[in-house]
Amino acid sequence: MNESAFEQQCLTVVRTLLNAYLLNDREKLQNTVHLLAENFVFIDECNTNTVQGWSALVTGSGIYSYHALNTREDSLYYFAQRLNSYSCVIYGFSATLRCSCICSLSVSGLPLINSMHLSVPFDPVCEEERRQDSLTGLLNRRHTESVILYQLQSVPGIHLLFMVDLDNFKYINDYLGHPVGDDILTLVAQILRNAFGKDAAIGRIGGDEFLIFTEKRRLSRSPEETAQAIIGSVTALLKGYHLEQSCSVGIISVPSGNYGFDVLYRSVDKALYTAKASGKAKYFLGNIE
Repeated sequence: MNESAFEQQCLTVVRTLLNAYLLNDREKLQNTVHLLAENFVFIDECNTNTVQGWSALVTGSGIYSYHALNTREDSLYYFAQRLNSYSCVIYGFSATLRCSCICSLSVSGLPLINSMHLSVPFDPVCEEERRQDSLTGLLNRRHTESVILYQLQSVPGIHLLFMVDLDNFKYINDYLGHPVGDDILTLVAQILRNAFGKDAAIGRIGGDEFLIFTEKRRLSRSPEETAQAIIGSVTALLKGYHLEQSCSVGIISVPSGNYGFDVLYRSVDKALYTAKASGKAKYFLGNIE
C-alpha cells in the first residue's frame, strides 16, 4: 500500500519506540518522550497504564524475551491504516508478538503516539502448557482456581470440593527417592481421574496435594464412599511399593454462589486437617467456614 508522508512518519516513530521498549534500551526510551501524547495509554498483557511520559514502558520492559528482533523471522511487519486527516492506526505482526497503536498529528505537525497495545499470539500448545501441571498432566494450581470459580458462577446446583493429600509423602521421597515419588504422584493422578471422570476439575496444587471440584449429581457414589474408594486405591498402590501408608481426604459441599477461592481453600484444608488428626487414611466432610 502507498502510505502518505504522515503515515510513513507514524511508522517511523512507532518502530523507534517499540524497538527501544523491546530491547529494554532505557536511554532510547528517554529520548522518545516527544513521541508520546501527554496522557499516553499503554496496554501490556491486559494491564492498562495511563501515564505521563514513558515510565510505564520502562516498568514493563522485561516482559518479553524478544532478543531476535532484528532477525528476518522475528522482525515486526508493519502497516498503517488511515483513520482521518489527523490520525491513523499502526499494526505490527511477527511470529512472537502483535502490536497496534493509534497515532495522531500534533499541533506542531509531528506524529504523536496516543496508545499502544502489545500481545503474544495465541499458541494452543503453549496455552495447554500454561494450564497443566507438568508432572501429572492435571490442571495446575492457577488454572484449577480459575475453573472452580467459573463453574461456581456458571453451573447451578450443589458442588463438592475434595482435597487429597498423601500421608507422610516426605518419607516416600526420602526412602525411595524423588523419581519414585514422582511416579507415585502420576499414578495417584490417574486414580483421581478414574474416580471422578472427565467432567471434574482435577488439579495438582502443590507437592502431593490435589483438589477436585465436581457437581454432586455427577458422582456415582456418595462423597463419603468416593473418598473411601480413593483411600483404598491409594493404599493398594503404595502397598505395591512396600509402604504402609495412604492418603487423607477433606470434603466440603459448595452450593452455587459468589465464593472467593481463598474461602473454599481454607474450608477444605480444615476438613483435610481434621481427617489427618483423626489418624490419617481417613476422610472428613466439613463445611464452608
